[in-house]
Amino acid sequence: MRITSGTRRGFLIRGATSGPEVRPTSALVREALFAILGERIDGALVLDLFAGSGALGIEALSRGASKCVFVEKSPQAVRLIRQNLEKTRFKEQAIVICSDIFRSSGRIRSLSLPFQIVLIDPPYRMSERIAPGEKIFDLLVRLAGEEILAEGGLLVLQHDRRSQVAEVIPLYGRADRRTYGDTTLTFLRRDSSGG
Repeated sequence: MRITSGTRRGFLIRGATSGPEVRPTSALVREALFAILGERIDGALVLDLFAGSGALGIEALSRGASKCVFVEKSPQAVRLIRQNLEKTRFKEQAIVICSDIFRSSGRIRSLSLPFQIVLIDPPYRMSERIAPGEKIFDLLVRLAGEEILAEGGLLVLQHDRRSQVAEVIPLYGRADRRTYGDTTLTFLRRDSSGG
């Protein structure tokens, strides 16, 4: 897997091993995502959830993010993230948390970092239906309500294009939605009136 742009452009990092839960973000989708984010990434504090190999967060650092917190529950994947951070020399700009995000938002909140950008790339089976009562929907609302996402901050949810995504998610305004093949990126902005 190759970093597509920024200070580490062309660096090869290791991708996560194959398996039913593993679905690395393609280079095309990564490039499109960061093209849309544009200058927002400069100096941003970034949170990469379901981080896998860390490719999205490392790409953010390469493109100018000031710091990235990676959250991943698989110890094997966490070792891979650490190796990739070592290889790209981003270790000092990163915090890696081995934990299940559904149980660890308090640990993230304790960092006292309201994030400007949150990247969420859950297993597709978990994001088939994003509606009240579903885990990902409730996580989105919690991230804004607990002020983990800064006011006006942007959350990017990657999911299958066939996923059912609620039109209204409390505390967010819909900023954009783009589809690339089977992958959709939904951009949500934390409303200044909420959270």
